[in-house]
Amino acid sequence: MSDAYISWYRSRTNQTEFHDLVRAFSEVGISLEHPSIGTAILLDVDGSQVALPTDRVAELVGFAIGPLNVEWWFSPDIDLTCYFSYEPFGWEKQTYYLDGLASQEMRKVEQVLFRQVLASPSDTVALIVDEIGKTAEFDWDAVIRGDSSRVNMMPEALVLDASTARRIHGNSEEVAESEIDPNLRLLVARNWTVPDI
Repeated sequence: MSDAYISWYRSRTNQTEFHDLVRAFSEVGISLEHPSIGTAILLDVDGSQVALPTDRVAELVGFAIGPLNVEWWFSPDIDLTCYFSYEPFGWEKQTYYLDGLASQEMRKVEQVLFRQVLASPSDTVALIVDEIGKTAEFDWDAVIRGDSSRVNMMPEALVLDASTARRIHGNSEEVAESEIDPNLRLLVARNWTVPDI
């Protein structure tokens, strides 16, 4: 089992933005509704599946009253779990668990999320892409809050605000940095390429 993941730190997602995300995923063949059941599925605290209409999931995400596990579907037996969590008075974090996905499926998720970041960069606080999970135990929340600037290991890609990128980048030759917005920087491992967007 892999610890691969993508974490997207952003402003709170409202219902309309969630529907936009549903559309963006559907354009690359990832559905919020289970292909056989025809409804969206959340996971409860015990990991049991709870079927709900898409509009109800959008409402719950928009209310941001507590963490949610949302399942997305490539096929009836290949899913992508996203954990929505919330920093009090701050950002929302969407963590997409990539374990069990083939590389082309991972790239589809990356493609959608990079497109979302570029479509509305002011909503993004950070995006972390770790295709093998080498930073899965790292406290990225502390870095995003500004409590820490120490990063022992770099994931495949980081999108960070300019000041945070300056704090953690240093002079590493293993990382390439570029500007994707006046206030956002993209740091990538030299052997990784941004998905087609």
